[in-house]
Amino acid sequence: VGITIENRVRNTHKNWLEHPIRSAIKTAVFLAFILLSYYYCNDILLSSSIGCVGGILTCLLSESLILISCKKKKKKSETQQAASTKKGASKLLWRGDIDWCEFTKHRSKADCWLCIAGNVYDVTKWLDRHPGGRQILLNYCGRDATDQFLAFHRQEDHRYLKLYQIGCVAPGTAPEPSKQTVAYRKLRGDLQREGLFDADIKFYIKELLIVLALLGGGIGVIASIGAVSHFTKVTIGAVLLGLGMHQAAFIGHDGLHRGITVKGAGKLFGIRDWGWKINKFLGVFCSSCIFGISSSMWTEEHSLHHSITRRPREDPQFIYLPIWLISLKELHKSVTERVGALASLEKYFMKILVPLQIYTFVPVAVLIGRTNLHIISACYAIKNFKVHDLLCQFLYWLWFVKVILAIPLLRHRVWFVFINHCVIGVLHIQLVLNHFAVECFTAEEEEGKTITRDGRGVMPWDHQQPHPTSTDPSKNGDDGGKISGDDGEAKSIGFVDLQIRTTRNIEDTWYNGWFQGGLQYQLEHHLFPMLPRHNLAVIQNRVRELCEQHGFEYKIGGVFETLALIQQDFQSNIAFFKTMLVPMDI
Repeated sequence: VGITIENRVRNTHKNWLEHPIRSAIKTAVFLAFILLSYYYCNDILLSSSIGCVGGILTCLLSESLILISCKKKKKKSETQQAASTKKGASKLLWRGDIDWCEFTKHRSKADCWLCIAGNVYDVTKWLDRHPGGRQILLNYCGRDATDQFLAFHRQEDHRYLKLYQIGCVAPGTAPEPSKQTVAYRKLRGDLQREGLFDADIKFYIKELLIVLALLGGGIGVIASIGAVSHFTKVTIGAVLLGLGMHQAAFIGHDGLHRGITVKGAGKLFGIRDWGWKINKFLGVFCSSCIFGISSSMWTEEHSLHHSITRRPREDPQFIYLPIWLISLKELHKSVTERVGALASLEKYFMKILVPLQIYTFVPVAVLIGRTNLHIISACYAIKNFKVHDLLCQFLYWLWFVKVILAIPLLRHRVWFVFINHCVIGVLHIQLVLNHFAVECFTAEEEEGKTITRDGRGVMPWDHQQPHPTSTDPSKNGDDGGKISGDDGEAKSIGFVDLQIRTTRNIEDTWYNGWFQGGLQYQLEHHLFPMLPRHNLAVIQNRVRELCEQHGFEYKIGGVFETLALIQQDFQSNIAFFKTMLVPMDI
């Protein structure tokens, strides 16, 4: 639906020139829906929403008629397109066995090669077409991306790879995978054979019914207020709506991760791969229409977050300066690499806000995090001309504002928004518990180009002072947590190492299990992003065993224990930040 509407909006001028009668009819139907609904209900918001729905249905009906009438022509076009694609792929020069050193040189926008399972692919022409964004490909060009690819792609996606293959890595030239990587790949294969990547559709039906019940209950309570506003009813309605939106965010998360999968992705009612389309629909509906954020922005940012978890100033979901300093490694990029007016302004606010971060952490996350998501979602959709995102966000604001306006008194409306934001704000606290006060690594460290003592924030210019809350080096992998080998040569950090060392689980208790939505098993989720949420607890012991066998610390803690650890980490960062104010000339 979103793609159809987006194409119609993008090509409005062209459609009016080429199909004036059809365009006029659709416009007339759209206006008729608005006028008739306004005539009967006398409500501009409701009539506008009805008009939008009527316009969308008209466009879809028109699209269906066009598809039916042009079925043969479409098949012919698809055949020609497939032949053209194969012809374009055949133009890629087959290079046979490629030396690893030669492969690593191709890592730019104009020349991007990937290595997946020993095969080399030239994805330069695929960068701008990649559904997860181009940046995630650029982060791994010239590198082995086997585990990253398998983590985010289903088996059906593999058929596209052969169109871009240009050769294979020459035997004996590529680095051998680490022991933990081999064990991880074996575990992934076992989980696939056991069917754990197939979702229990009953689980998601139950979750969706719970969301709809909470939303319906909240709206019903607000609607029952009438002319006289009741403080208690406003509070109950805000809490119920907040809980419903909170749980809807988890379903949207799973859908956009393509984790709501079912066996047999054949045709249903003429729809090919219908099981996978359920993911997209539920992801967009729950994240955009109910939760109110841009699903496209979330998909791009969250995929990048999973691939470069907690990388300083590059993980888009963990860039909080100048408000919070979550790693001392952020200072190096802020002070030595960022220049210009905006960088100067950022440094100015850092001096004011970073020393206060132990006090602003919870209030900012709970109250401002929600508003910030709305703003950046709208900006992303407008900047990238994501019409379907704007449409879904518009529908969200239509129903949410309608609920607010149903409350008679202004002070009660403000209270409703405040309580609603507080309830949903718990989610923003949950998001950071799993990745604050853990190790983090720069791109150079991940690739083994920089030798540091640990991953907790030791600055490049100061290797003498360890981080106050550093973990036990003996619990950081088979190499003892070092990024350098015994011979002084830097070692790269693989996908498995990165996810384990930058992620923490939260203990599953009676009071936080439901609120966490199953994502308290965050390490399991980061290792297997497409694993359905209800199966994360099933594999916990196997992931813990993997960590223990290869010397990793399986980080897990309670909610309040983790909050205390984060505050301790914040205080350590503040103390170090204050000592660097003069030398760094912030």
